[in-house]
Amino acid sequence: MGNVPEEQSVVLSICIPTYNRPNQLRRLLQSIRAQYDNRIEVVIGDDGNAEDTKKVLQEFSDIRIVYFINEPRKGFAQNLLAVSWKAVGEYIWWISDDDQVAEGALGRVFEHLKMHPPILWVNAESGINPGGEFKKNATDGYLPSKDAGLEEIGTLLTFISSIIFQKEKLLALNQDELRQFEHSSFVNFAIVAMIMLTCGPIYCIAKPCVIAHWDFASDPWKNKFRTFGIDFLDVMNHFKDRFSSRAYRAIVGSMFSFSWRVALGERFRSGNSLHQFMMPMIRRYWSYPEILLAVPLFLMPRFGIVLLYRLYGRLQ
Repeated sequence: MGNVPEEQSVVLSICIPTYNRPNQLRRLLQSIRAQYDNRIEVVIGDDGNAEDTKKVLQEFSDIRIVYFINEPRKGFAQNLLAVSWKAVGEYIWWISDDDQVAEGALGRVFEHLKMHPPILWVNAESGINPGGEFKKNATDGYLPSKDAGLEEIGTLLTFISSIIFQKEKLLALNQDELRQFEHSSFVNFAIVAMIMLTCGPIYCIAKPCVIAHWDFASDPWKNKFRTFGIDFLDVMNHFKDRFSSRAYRAIVGSMFSFSWRVALGERFRSGNSLHQFMMPMIRRYWSYPEILLAVPLFLMPRFGIVLLYRLYGRLQ
């Protein structure tokens, strides 16, 4: 599609799983085109309304795009895997269809790829709250160990648009093990963990390369505690014995802290009951100190939560 380079010249495959977000996809492709060169291909797996996506792609005939439609719909995890398998570049950069590539980011990425790291984490900044970097005081270079990835980057490893890795490392993974995660919301994190375990420490790019537009409040996922508090823990437990106990508790504790707060916010906005998650939360997180704060708040009537949010708002 468009004026494309020879396959052997492709260094970076930007892989985009998309689902019914044509306007956001257009914004992302515009950010790529502004700094595109022929070392790049864009791979798009369409899990939604193909006609809307095709109309957008007609505007980008000047960049190499590999586009395919999933029939039937695959869901996030399998679509992410599908775009990864289609990629021909030496490196794969996953990017969510609602994010953007930051200005000058592709040039920075290519400079760091000269170090030939097997896997990279790139910093991001919020497009909703401009100037808000995901990780403050980050530095370029390798972290000291695989455990440091979980301790220092933590749950940011689950943000798909921050991950770049060598395609050959994906191909070298135990495919039977990988298939265990092909329906998981955190298949991306499973791949990151597997590559770190086989290839060593992750390489970091400190200056934000991604502008993230994920709005927790409007996210279509329901039951956010189930997604972040339960599904993530199920994936992390698969790797529990292959990371240090300290690293494991650091990332699990961080995700627990995030997940119950996000669920509480959802309760505030929608009134959905959180009682169904009480016992699963206690069983999984009884040894984490924040459970003493989360449990009473989960049990609190909604009007109490509303009062707390209003009070918090006045104090800000």
